[in-house]
Amino acid sequence: MLAAGVGRRFDRPEWKLLAPWRGRPLLDHTLATVDRSIDEGLVAEALVVLRAPAGGELAPLLARHRAKVLVAPRAELGMGESLAAGFAALPPGDAALVFLGDQPAVRLETVRRLVEGAGPDRLLRPRYRSDPSAPGHPALVGREYWPLARRAEGDTGLGPLFKAAGLRFEPVDVEGSNPDVDRQADLEKLERDSSCA
Repeated sequence: MLAAGVGRRFDRPEWKLLAPWRGRPLLDHTLATVDRSIDEGLVAEALVVLRAPAGGELAPLLARHRAKVLVAPRAELGMGESLAAGFAALPPGDAALVFLGDQPAVRLETVRRLVEGAGPDRLLRPRYRSDPSAPGHPALVGREYWPLARRAEGDTGLGPLFKAAGLRFEPVDVEGSNPDVDRQADLEKLERDSSCA
């Protein structure tokens, strides 16, 4: 799970992942979905990528969940650095799911649908019915593509990296939506979004 962003577009960047949604911090919702995925046997283990060791209110929040913490040494340079660090630290497996910490509405059913199609040679991402043009997360990356993912750098995500290599994610149609919370206005919109119920 990527949770190392600086959050510059949020009104209080240092507070973004702790901003409340439905009475709990944004990151708490996303981690809870990952915990349920582990309970259901869909995910073997979880890794949260941060830009610095967890401190303040973030430390006890992370302690309530089962994800291990990884500090990406160059995370301030962009998402690609966090992706590279995360993929370099993965244990053996057939596939990895890339969650975004600022997407609290991700559903267990979406994870289940992706895992049903998982394999070492698969690249999958959800296509949300309420927002079909957005690149959906979590994205599933089969083991064969991990070496390429480890070459991510700067602020480039997996989509452009794989596209440059002639690869593309296959869409998996799912219900609802799963928007990013980049700005305070996104959080307010999420509160009103019935597709995230």
